[in-house]
Amino acid sequence: GMIRIFLCDATGHGVQAAMSTMQLDILHKESITEQLPNKRIQFINNRFITTCQSRHYFTAFCINIHKDSILYAKAGHLDQFLLSKKNNEIIRLTGIGRIIGFTKDYAYEFRESSFETGDVVLLFTDGIFENWYIEDDVSEERLLLQFLRKELKHGLLDHSSEEINKIIFTFVNKCQHN
Repeated sequence: GMIRIFLCDATGHGVQAAMSTMQLDILHKESITEQLPNKRIQFINNRFITTCQSRHYFTAFCINIHKDSILYAKAGHLDQFLLSKKNNEIIRLTGIGRIIGFTKDYAYEFRESSFETGDVVLLFTDGIFENWYIEDDVSEERLLLQFLRKELKHGLLDHSSEEINKIIFTFVNKCQHN
């Protein structure tokens, strides 16, 4: 009766970042018994610090999606978005928490938000903004939010999840090629 998602993003690139990501994946699997998102992130963080000899860090977003609510926690990750079908609005999934691998025994917080039939959780990393060509002083996030608001007015949430992904990826690709 619940969907659990753990999204993370390694700092840096290359072989070392890939190796650290593999270690984090193992720790993620070990954390499966932790029910609350903040406890999962805390478990992963502590184990990563004590067992992995890595100079890499990770941002993370962990979410439990229930029928009528979502529970989530962040570890230095970008705010994610809940697209509300009922209110046709974007709800920012905010929170605080240090990146994984930085501070042992850090107490991550969890937050809760309502979730209704037809709502969509938009999850992403900062890779969505890589290679964007933007003029003026508009931030990438602001441009994405403007696009999403416009699409919500035009019935974005009336589409299937596959179509929503296609609409968003088309926009992202356009931003990378302008």
